[in-house]
Amino acid sequence: MCAVNFGQLRLSPESEIEFVIEKAQLRNPGMIIKSTTVNCTAEGAFVINCTSIKVCYDLGVGYIIGVELTCPEQENFNPDTMMCDPEHVCPVCTREGFVCLTNTSFTLCSDVLEEVVSNVTCPGNHCCHEAFRLPCMNKTPTRSC
Repeated sequence: MCAVNFGQLRLSPESEIEFVIEKAQLRNPGMIIKSTTVNCTAEGAFVINCTSIKVCYDLGVGYIIGVELTCPEQENFNPDTMMCDPEHVCPVCTREGFVCLTNTSFTLCSDVLEEVVSNVTCPGNHCCHEAFRLPCMNKTPTRSC
C-alpha cells in the first residue's frame, strides 16, 4: 500500500491507524478504542449500539479507515450530544419483537419501537434468549439459558 497524502500531512501505512485513533479520540474524548479493524464505507460517526460507535475517516481518494470506540463503564453513548453520558438512558426497544433484559425476563416491542409489555418474568424452568423463537422457552438438555 502506498502512502496517503492527507492535506499537507503524508501518512505511511504504519501511521494511518494511529492517526485515525488520535483524531477519533480528539473528536470523542473519554471513549476507549475497542477495535481498529472496522469496515467503513463512508466518512462519519455511526452508532453501533448503546455504548459503542464507529468513527470513519476518508484519508483521500476514497480510502476510508475507521475505529470502534466504546464508552467507559457505567456510561452510555448519547446520539444527541455524540458523547458518553452517565445520565443517558438507552431505549430498550431497538427492534420489533422481544428483547431479553436478563436470562429470565423480557420486554415486548412494537413495530414503532415502543414498549408494549415491560419487564415480564418468565415462569420457573423457562428462560429468555434472543435466539429463541419465543421469549420464554423451557430449559432442556439441548437448550439452556
